[in-house]
Amino acid sequence: MLDLKALTDYGNWIGETAWEVHWSVMRVGGWQQVFPGALPRWASRIRQYFNLTPMTLELLDHEESSRYLERVQTALPSARAEAIRNALRWQPGGEIGTIKALSGAVYEDALGRSIWFQMSPGGAIYHFGEKIRWPTLRSIEAALDGQEHAPVFKLVCPDGTGGSREVCIKNPFGVPRKIWTAIGGALSTTMGGHATIGAVNEVVNVANRIVKDSVAQGSYNYAETVVKGLPAHERLDVKTDPMQPGYYVEPPDLFQFAELYMRRFPENDPQGKSLAAQTGPAP
Repeated sequence: MLDLKALTDYGNWIGETAWEVHWSVMRVGGWQQVFPGALPRWASRIRQYFNLTPMTLELLDHEESSRYLERVQTALPSARAEAIRNALRWQPGGEIGTIKALSGAVYEDALGRSIWFQMSPGGAIYHFGEKIRWPTLRSIEAALDGQEHAPVFKLVCPDGTGGSREVCIKNPFGVPRKIWTAIGGALSTTMGGHATIGAVNEVVNVANRIVKDSVAQGSYNYAETVVKGLPAHERLDVKTDPMQPGYYVEPPDLFQFAELYMRRFPENDPQGKSLAAQTGPAP
C-alpha cells in the first residue's frame, strides 16, 4: 500500500496496479487528501486508468432506486441535498451542475459489480459532441428538452474515494427538440429517443453504444459532484481537462470488460515523455 506522501508522486505509481492505488487512496481518506491543491498534469492525464466501463445495465425499480439515491445524497451538504430532493430552482453561476444533478434513474451493472446513477441531461452537455459556447444556457436548454432529446445518457458510479467512474451511452434518436429549419426559419419538433436505458429489470447490452470519442467520452472524476459538490468537481475535473484529442493516457481495455487489478500504470505517455516529470498544474 502507498501512504499519503507516496501517493502524491507518480514515480511511486509506475508499475503498480490501479487497484493498489485506488485502495491506498481510500485508506488515506480520498482524493481530496491526495490532491488538496492544484491537480498535477500527470494525474489528470492518467485518470482513465480508474474508469471501469459497464457492458450491460439493468434499470432498478423505483423502490430500490430510491434507496440508492437516498444513500448517495446523504453524503451531500444538507442544503444541496434539500435542493436536489425538492428541485427548488436553477441556480445561476454554474450551480445548474449541482441542482438536479441526478435524474432519478439508477442502474446495476448486470454482472453485479456496481451501481450507476443517471445524470440530468443538463449535466451531460460536454458529451453531446458539440461546441458549447454558453454552458449555463445550454444546460438549461438540455434539461428542458429532457433526456428523450439528449444524444447521450451520462452515468456516474461513486467508487468510495470521493470520485466516480463515468460512462456516456448513446441514446438512439436522441436529438435536440427544437431545430431551426432551413425553409422559413421555423422551429420544428423532432422525434425523441428514450428517457432511460431499457425498461425496469431489463438487461441491456450497452457495449456497442459507449461513446468512445477522445473528447466526448466519459472520464473518471476525482471529485464526483453528487458526493463532493460542484466546486470540488470543477477544481479537480472540469478545469483540468483541455478537451483535446489524445489528452488522456488510456489503458488499452478502457472500453472492454476489465478490473482495476488488470491495469498497471505506465512510465511514459504515448509520445514517450515521462509522466512523472509532468508535475505542473493540469492541463
